This record gives sequence, C-alpha cells and structure tokens, in this order.
Amino acid sequence: MISAVLDWSLLDGPLPWLVAGTGVVALGVLLAAGGRRGWRRGVPVALAVAAGLTAAAVLVVDVVWRPFPDPLPLPLILAVGVGLLGIGLAVARLRWWSPVAARSSPTPGS
Repeated sequence: MISAVLDWSLLDGPLPWLVAGTGVVALGVLLAAGGRRGWRRGVPVALAVAAGLTAAAVLVVDVVWRPFPDPLPLPLILAVGVGLLGIGLAVARLRWWSPVAARSSPTPGS
C-alpha cells in the first residue's frame, strides 16, 4: 500500500490537479473571509509582498545561483506566487500582529 502511494507522479496525473484545486478553494475562502477592510488593506499588501518575493526568488535562482541550465518554468513560478499569496492572506487574517488586537486581548489571570 505505501509503495503504491510512493509511486504516484508529482507532475502528471490526478495528484497535481487535486493539490491545485485544493489550493484554489483555500485561496477563495481566504479572499471571501477578508471582509471589506481586508479587501482595502490585506489583499493589496499580500499581493505586493507575494509578487515581490516571487520575483526575488526567480532572480536569485535564474540569474544569481543558476542551479539548473534552464530557467524556471512558468507554472512553477505561478504556483510559488499563489502559495505566497495564500500565506500572506492567512497571516493577514490571523490579526495576531495587529497592535489593536494586542491591546484588546484580555491578559491572563484577570
């Protein structure tokens, strides 16, 4: 049973489509749960950070480091960018970093 799972292709077949579909649904949930304020602040900031980090990663891998003779494929670059966008939206959704949330949270023992 385990060897059958280990033989699944990560590039062809249903597995990449399943992972991509799950990611699209999760990204949709994060976008829908953002609310009005999230659309004004969180989404543009997450988009800018994800685009910047993706561009920096492509620059480092394709120009500076060059571990592969060919440039990174576009689907891989897009997947990295969408993944970073999802992480950014999730961090923005947590609000643990917000000073307002920190001031309004109750202190332990009170």
